Amino acid sequence: MNVRTAFWPIFVLAAFSFRCSKDNPVSVPDLPLPPTAKGTWFASGGPALAVTLTLDQNDNNVSGSGMIQGFNSFGDSLTSFGGVSGTNTYPVVTLTFYVTGYQPIAITGQFMSASTMNAKLNQSGFNNVPLVFNKE
Repeated sequence: MNVRTAFWPIFVLAAFSFRCSKDNPVSVPDLPLPPTAKGTWFASGGPALAVTLTLDQNDNNVSGSGMIQGFNSFGDSLTSFGGVSGTNTYPVVTLTFYVTGYQPIAITGQFMSASTMNAKLNQSGFNNVPLVFNKE
């Protein structure tokens, strides 16, 4: 058996294993344990929007309450409260915020660390509004 022929399968396996190490290393942090959504989370979208969520988690199910503060189209300051439910399927957190008097707000986030989530708000007048939630 030729030496070149003997090492060919090893070379192919080594090259394949290096290529498959990670598909996208910056998209999902490599945390030692999947983080929990339990806790109080704050987010601010500049001076016009603030969201506070107080969440509990049982398995992958998330529930809790929240407060949203902002301004309407007339410039009036509004503060509303409501219930929150959803799931934490690491790294993605999907929540529905049932704000009293308004249509539900869809919040989709991704853990960037155990205490930081990048999220987007949709529905109820929001269209991919980015927020960064920080855990207290």
